[in-house]
Amino acid sequence: MEKYKAIEDVVVREIAGDYLLISVGKRVLDHNEIVQLSETGKFLWELIAEKAYTIDELAGKLVQEFIVEETEAIEDTNSFIEELKKEKLVEIET
Repeated sequence: MEKYKAIEDVVVREIAGDYLLISVGKRVLDHNEIVQLSETGKFLWELIAEKAYTIDELAGKLVQEFIVEETEAIEDTNSFIEELKKEKLVEIET
C-alpha cells in the first residue's frame, strides 16, 4: 500500500488567518507557487511532514480529530493527496 510523505523544503505558514504552503530553500527554483490549505489540509500536511502515511491512516486521523464520517474523510484525504501529487509536493513510498 502506498504511503505519502511531504517533500522537504516546503513549510506551512499562517498569514492573515490563512494557512499557506510555501517553498523554501532550493525548492523555490522549481516551485514558487503558494498553496492555500484548509484547517484539515494543514492538519494532514503536518502529519505527512513528520512521517509517511497511507490514505486510510490519514483518514483515520481526520476522524479522530474532526467530526467527520469515515467515508467523507477518505474522500477528502484522497482529494488532498491528489492535489499534492499534482503540485509535486508529496513523495510516494511503497
